Amino acid sequence: MPQRFLIQLTKKILLNTAAIMALAHNLLANADPPTRQVFFGDLHLHTAWSFDASAFHVTATPEEAYRYALGQAIAHASGTPLQIHRPLDFLAVTDHAEYLGMVKELKKPNSPLNKTLLAKRFASDPTAVYIELERSTAENTPFPELENRKLRAAIWKDVVDVANKYNDPGKFTALIGYEWTANIPISPLPFRRSLHRNVIFRGDNVPLLPFTAFDSNKPERLWQWMDALRQKGQDVLAIPHSGNLSHGSMYSVKNSYGKTLSQQYSEMRRRNEPINEVIQSKGQSMIHPAQSEEDAFANFETYRYLSGDVSEERPYLLGRINGSYIRPALKAGLKIEKETGANPFEFGFIGSSDNHNGTAGPYQEDDYFGKLGLLDATPEQRLFPTSRVLRALAKFGTGGMTAIWAEKNTRAALFDALKRREVYATSGPRMRLRVFGGFHFTADLAEQQWSQIGYDHGVPMGGTLPREEIGGGDDAPPELRLLITAEKDPEGANLDRLQVIKGWIDSDGETHEKIYNVALADNRPSQPNQVTSIGNTVDLKTAAYTNSIGDSKLTANWQDPEFDATQSAFYYVRLLEIPTPRWTTIQAVQLGKELRKDVPPTIQERAWSSPIWYRGHSPEVETETETETEYIPAPKTDNLPPQATGSPPKPTP
Repeated sequence: MPQRFLIQLTKKILLNTAAIMALAHNLLANADPPTRQVFFGDLHLHTAWSFDASAFHVTATPEEAYRYALGQAIAHASGTPLQIHRPLDFLAVTDHAEYLGMVKELKKPNSPLNKTLLAKRFASDPTAVYIELERSTAENTPFPELENRKLRAAIWKDVVDVANKYNDPGKFTALIGYEWTANIPISPLPFRRSLHRNVIFRGDNVPLLPFTAFDSNKPERLWQWMDALRQKGQDVLAIPHSGNLSHGSMYSVKNSYGKTLSQQYSEMRRRNEPINEVIQSKGQSMIHPAQSEEDAFANFETYRYLSGDVSEERPYLLGRINGSYIRPALKAGLKIEKETGANPFEFGFIGSSDNHNGTAGPYQEDDYFGKLGLLDATPEQRLFPTSRVLRALAKFGTGGMTAIWAEKNTRAALFDALKRREVYATSGPRMRLRVFGGFHFTADLAEQQWSQIGYDHGVPMGGTLPREEIGGGDDAPPELRLLITAEKDPEGANLDRLQVIKGWIDSDGETHEKIYNVALADNRPSQPNQVTSIGNTVDLKTAAYTNSIGDSKLTANWQDPEFDATQSAFYYVRLLEIPTPRWTTIQAVQLGKELRKDVPPTIQERAWSSPIWYRGHSPEVETETETETEYIPAPKTDNLPPQATGSPPKPTP
């Protein structure tokens, strides 16, 4: 058979596969849509069962974490009672799988660990042991005493049982999950690249043990394990977070073994990681200002300090920018898809807190109580620490939030919405944001019809529009439109603007981005690259603001003025609030102190919708390469537990 024919056949197969996958995704997204409502919650929270939280003297258990999310008061590590102002709709307690619950076992008199030498050392010098535990996770060298499989299984069962106890379908959803805390050591040791993922299960059919970074610190091995679980009926997904701390590894165009990303890799990653965490207390991973100089709002909650063995002499190490942020990854994904036939970076957006107090949030700038137990328990500690090592605490944010559009508040409904990416991230406030994309919307469509028409003739956020959706008919050029509705948090600040952020790939394989202001509050005029500022009502002397500017609701029926049917693209919406005081300003005013100069006094809280993708071209796959059949070698160092439920299959040789 001629090689040219094989190439053309390969292209057609890949294009048809992409179209079929998009159709299946859209059918799932459009199932019984009018009844969907938005639910707010957190998918990233730690309790005292995480060894690092224990090091901060946190005592809150997973049970207390759920009680807090439901609106009940629990004690902070300092003894201060904490109570969330508005209860959550859902929560996943995601304690670190590495040494999960082991510190409490070291302390328990009747635990098999209590008689070990490590327990005796811990009793006499807990700080030294905590430092060793931290180093061992950075270097992937677990303490043998803490790898007791029977004890680990019992602790994991407790995690599952507590989640099941508090799960109340229709009222409150407790999702079962954990954090896979993979680290790649870098010089100077033990600074490290963070490749952390939160693993979330659809129901309570879960494995006997979680797959930890001690089993393997390679994401590909985690995905293999997840694929094997799915074959057993245990549906699961992973959520990467803190790409800004990955030192260029989270969104690298090479896999964990240094190979070019293949179609097989891309499909595996897309299948297992349909969403990514955009923002949490350690900053946002959407965009670094150096990567988008034209973006006036890129410099928001920017945090680049890598984790490691900090000291007064060497307090920080800044991480690499390239490969660490989401918007450039979305553009890289378009290029990889054109070359290989699959996009590894096709994911939706959520926000989370990553709080280590056992208390989700706090989300609100005027209610920030820190995230690290006794380490940042008071405003003085957070703002004016005596140690250089802790100066970065003021750069922590209050944490993001996940918003999910689903039919009802149950594990299955929320998980399915996460999987189809009908979700969005906020920096804390509970603003409502809804987006639809399609080719069959008209400019005069009444707003009350947007939801029904959007589902019937388009796709919601997270969906994909294949070129076939354009259809035939008259000779008029196709119109790609977005229907966008945004409403302020009922207890928060007014809205400033709606923006559409577009990325696309041209015929030469080069990627581009452009930001469109599609709705402005206060009837401000909009000109290309020039928009009048909304203003700022914040009084820095009192840390107060007013809603005398901005709107409570913004809408847009927006047509892409530069749509090219031959160019693949993505579109996501950014919603901005009016300026409000940052928590550092509020607490400095409360203390009667001068404001910190290294953090902004005001911020514009925001939301990011999951993207909508348009596929406009055939993949340019010339021939099969080695990396498409051999992308995951089987390293001998991988400790894959043979008796664990769902052990991953061996990679293709």
